[in-house]
Amino acid sequence: GQTLSAASDLRVVVVPQDRPASDASGAILRRMEGAPHLVVGTFGDRPRHPDAPEASWTVDNVSGSGIEVVRDEIRKAVGSVSVHSQGAVVLSQRQHDLFRSVANHCQQSAMALSGALGPAVAVSEVIAAIERLGELEGIDAREAVLDRLFSRFCVGK
Repeated sequence: GQTLSAASDLRVVVVPQDRPASDASGAILRRMEGAPHLVVGTFGDRPRHPDAPEASWTVDNVSGSGIEVVRDEIRKAVGSVSVHSQGAVVLSQRQHDLFRSVANHCQQSAMALSGALGPAVAVSEVIAAIERLGELEGIDAREAVLDRLFSRFCVGK
């Protein structure tokens, strides 16, 4: 199978600017040729070593200066890369966690339907997945889902 790096839409290579290029950083940079990548330099608060690897952007480790530029460049680069038909571009850890939660709830729902837990548990898992999707937009989806669900079914004794 592919390594995580090979399957990535963008690779970010971080190289120190205060020392000469190491064999390892040189090998990594050579592997990146032809693949979408950004080279970010660190230790911008120190004098640049003349044999340091070339970096497109440098970050100051003390003040954090340059971080916003790097973030913007990553966003631009990811936005310009074609997204796989089954993939999604996620820009924050929170969004990533919410999407993983949605996937997990969907899997649990499918397992409930095919196993002994049944449709009640499956519906509960689907509602949880919809709630997580609502969180992405800041929407409380639970009440709307329950109202719609129960308006279509007769629930009695």
